[in-house]
Amino acid sequence: MTATSMGATNNHNPNHHTLVGKDKAPTGWNVYEEVRTLTIIRQEGRHLEAIMKSPRGHENQLIGTLSKDGKQIQFATKGGNILVSLSGDTLSACGTARGTDGGFEHWLNSFNAACFDFVAAK
Repeated sequence: MTATSMGATNNHNPNHHTLVGKDKAPTGWNVYEEVRTLTIIRQEGRHLEAIMKSPRGHENQLIGTLSKDGKQIQFATKGGNILVSLSGDTLSACGTARGTDGGFEHWLNSFNAACFDFVAAK
């Protein structure tokens, strides 16, 4: 995952205030990269439930719908969305997220754009 963030939307950002302290947390532009694992945990027809994990132990629950032609999945999370393109054993995706710390001000001032590249495990 490669992310460009304004503020820190959630604790998946290594600069989030819960990880670095309020005095060191970014309020402006910042970037980060991190390895992620995507696991489909349930599928019913074109409907999916998945978990995305980071090596730091963070998990993100996703729900998704597979397009009729099987070439895209639209995932939603508690704070954003990810549109995934499927090609062979590779998933490529980009999406957005908003601040999830529970307040409107954080939601309004913390947002990011992220891209992902996943390769199927054998």
